Amino acid sequence: MAGHLQSAWDHGGAVELGALFGLLGNDADASPAAYAADLRQLSPQATFAPGAQGLASAQGFATRALSCPKFEGTTAMLVEGECTWLRVTALSGEQSNDNGVADFDIDSTVYQIGGQVEFRPGWFLGGSAAYADDRLKSTDRRSRADGSSGYGALTLKHQTGPWLFAGSVFGGGGSFDTTRNISLPGYAAQASGDPNTSSVGLLLRSAHTIGHEAFYVRPSLDLGTIHVRSGGYQERGAGALALDVDAASQTTWIATPMVEIGGRVALDEHLVLRPYVSVGVSFLSNDAWTQRARLTAAPPGAGSLTTTIPHDRTVGRVSAGMQLYTRDAFDLRLQYDGEFSDSRTTHGGSLVASYRF
Repeated sequence: MAGHLQSAWDHGGAVELGALFGLLGNDADASPAAYAADLRQLSPQATFAPGAQGLASAQGFATRALSCPKFEGTTAMLVEGECTWLRVTALSGEQSNDNGVADFDIDSTVYQIGGQVEFRPGWFLGGSAAYADDRLKSTDRRSRADGSSGYGALTLKHQTGPWLFAGSVFGGGGSFDTTRNISLPGYAAQASGDPNTSSVGLLLRSAHTIGHEAFYVRPSLDLGTIHVRSGGYQERGAGALALDVDAASQTTWIATPMVEIGGRVALDEHLVLRPYVSVGVSFLSNDAWTQRARLTAAPPGAGSLTTTIPHDRTVGRVSAGMQLYTRDAFDLRLQYDGEFSDSRTTHGGSLVASYRF
């Protein structure tokens, strides 16, 4: 932001920015901390978070779309079957930034449905759809983004003995309302924007189940690619300090090896419990989301500023849950999911109801 303002000054400045240059100069002379705080108010901050969040949201949806396990006979061998399911997921995360961008919190509620049918022995065709309500806000309470997103996926699975091979093609889009609160003397305002986001991707999975009578071990590998785009927009309500934001896009490749350990517990002749825990790690090809913007009052030739929001190349994953199978083909699952990296921590809980047919 400081570089963008300097470029605006070098290119002749603007009448609307005259008092701002004087204010910034006085604050810089008085206190470096005050000057830095001024620059943060002028910067996009968490209003760029919807684009940065798009990768994690799309990956989470695609992973949840491949969901319909059952026990084979009276063993602990996990296999696929025909089913429909409904899932409600609540997510809460924290994103820390050490590059001048304020930390922000992420809260989402996702409602997802899906199902699959066996169209030939060992082959399953399915689909899934989801609606997500997202809330992102900076910890300094100066910026936030609220919106909703929709996702859809087609899935194909092949079960051959203990091996499962699965794939999903998916995509989605969202609409957000962003706000930045500016309290600089003479420029107090709330800047509002309305970015749109979209994503498309492919996820492939292979899993091998080593099942016994009472427990199983299931190593798996997910390979995927996700393309995320955030559209350009212009803020309103902040006069000379409103930002003209460029569109941004990014394609990320992801590899996720995991291993799940679970068991089969017969509660009675009608109820079977599957407790399980899985651990793994995701390796990503990108380590940040970047997006460019410029002050609408900046003179031609002043260029733009780039805001960078990190997302780590390595993300640890932990899941744990319990699935209760009934003789009447209904089952209920409770699951915890955690994601951990240097800059981000996310906790999530899901309730899944399924009907097997």
